[in-house]
Amino acid sequence: YNEKCDVLILGSGPAARAIASLLSAPGSDKLDVIMADSNFDKEWPPNYGVWEDEWQSIVDLYKSFGRTIGEECIDRRWG
Repeated sequence: YNEKCDVLILGSGPAARAIASLLSAPGSDKLDVIMADSNFDKEWPPNYGVWEDEWQSIVDLYKSFGRTIGEECIDRRWG
């Protein structure tokens, strides 16, 4: 494989994809970016977390946009 690039990113998980997007985005230096990963087509499930004491501020933010979000979107709690 003989490719030239400005940045080589090893891996293609959510963080690697975010970095690749930022480095190659219009308005940035628009670098040539290659991501190398044998699992490139793997689907990554969203697995975001929030601290319990921050949850109310998120609910309030959604309300300020006329949207509701409730306990039904929480699928597990750690104690």
